[in-house]
Amino acid sequence: MGPHNDHFWHLFGQLKADYLHHHAQLAARGVLFGGRQGLHLAEVAEQARDVRTAVLVTIARDRMAPLPAPQQVLLEAYMTISAASAAAAGSQSQSADVGGLLSPAAAAETRALLAERAEKRRLQQQAQQQQGDQQRSEEEEK
Repeated sequence: MGPHNDHFWHLFGQLKADYLHHHAQLAARGVLFGGRQGLHLAEVAEQARDVRTAVLVTIARDRMAPLPAPQQVLLEAYMTISAASAAAAGSQSQSADVGGLLSPAAAAETRALLAERAEKRRLQQQAQQQQGDQQRSEEEEK
């Protein structure tokens, strides 16, 4: 396996954030393992207090360089959306707020941007599908 690329580090950051949120949610619900919270067994209680910083520090340490700014923006958007999803699902805990990552206006702007990009992808796929259908029907007519 060769050197890790930006896709690897982005996924690594997402998984690390999800891992910390999951432990925090278990702790908030009072789930114990052998009488101890998972946060303490996994030794991540301190990291779960500030998920954003913990993820960025871990990536910088393991990558041996800070995360590039564009990748950091993508990771922050992911953490914002996943925290909002967790809150909407009813699993609101103090740790679900990823340290005031983005202001409500910035979070709304990020959601709108992601929705716009998803719509563009959907339209491109639809156009490609229609073009492929048209080519197939032209070939059948020949």
